[in-house]
Amino acid sequence: RELMRMDIPVYADKSAGFYDTTEVGTILAFFQVIDNPLQDIPMLAVLKSPVYSVESSLLLDIRLYGRGGRFYEKLVDYCEKKDAPVLLRFIADLEKWRGIAAFLPMERLLWTIYGDTGYFDYAGASPGGKVRQANLRVLLERAAEYESTTFKGLFHFIKYIEKIKKNKTDEEGAAGLGEKDNLV
Repeated sequence: RELMRMDIPVYADKSAGFYDTTEVGTILAFFQVIDNPLQDIPMLAVLKSPVYSVESSLLLDIRLYGRGGRFYEKLVDYCEKKDAPVLLRFIADLEKWRGIAAFLPMERLLWTIYGDTGYFDYAGASPGGKVRQANLRVLLERAAEYESTTFKGLFHFIKYIEKIKKNKTDEEGAAGLGEKDNLV
């Protein structure tokens, strides 16, 4: 895990912690924010992600802006008064995804997010990109599996993933690298 945090490609003979990988965790944070933008921690994870790369100082300015309220509410208020193109882009993206999340199957919603943000390509260009993209594909497969159940919708998909994480079932991620690849 430490090597992965330092973006050093690493291989172990077991695949564990699929949902703890940076790329999968980032996309799950996107889902949480799309489902409910009033969740501060996933909101900050999305804004700090490589998709938006919002500086910590700007996030602090937003947090201190105005009185009380959730971070998203302060963010919207901040954007009404200040010039912040990246934040306006985020709000526009979020509104779009919230609008389509209600009727798109999870797999299509994921592809839309991957396409709109370029995150799938970013993950591929990062160190260990082959495995990162493979993990994002596995997440697509999990979304397709979910759609074959009786449950539908983003909220239930998030709960489905949380249940899998809690029970530590189905932890296996992608096996895109092997011991003969250029890695530790």
